[in-house]
Amino acid sequence: SEVGWRRIFGDRRGFHVLSLADLDVGPEAPDANDDRRTAVWLLAEGLVSVHFVNVITRPIVAPWGGRDARFGTNPFAVGIPVPGREPVILDMATSVIAQGKARVAHNKGETLPPGQLLDDRGEPTTDPRYGVVEPFGALRTFGEHKGYGLALVCELLGGALAGGLTLHEPGSGRQ
Repeated sequence: SEVGWRRIFGDRRGFHVLSLADLDVGPEAPDANDDRRTAVWLLAEGLVSVHFVNVITRPIVAPWGGRDARFGTNPFAVGIPVPGREPVILDMATSVIAQGKARVAHNKGETLPPGQLLDDRGEPTTDPRYGVVEPFGALRTFGEHKGYGLALVCELLGGALAGGLTLHEPGSGRQ
């Protein structure tokens, strides 16, 4: 409602798309690749921010229904200032788990819960080695088709807003 928006955002309205390059950020600005720190930094300026991040690395996340990696973990973040209260911050990978969790489980000799990882043949596995040791498998997206959709949007918008940088590695040929 109008009252709800005014209570949260005051009388400031409008939609502005800008990049950190558009701001006079100075040396205190966080690295643009650090979506959470960037959201917190913009919150301090009273700004709402939405971050679409595409991770330029080897593909490590399979699309929903896919059998091999096609994306990075492609984080998504949002920062919403709330006057007089703590801000709302959402910062998450679009994969079921962060790649580092597979590494930790592998280093500890533990398995992962079912549904988080595919092996190098595209079959479900609980063995975290496929997330950290060749031949690599793939992490799965969270939320099935919804996570895949968000991963795709982060890849496309993250790339477009960063000057066209997206993954260009060919897939392995599996579906």
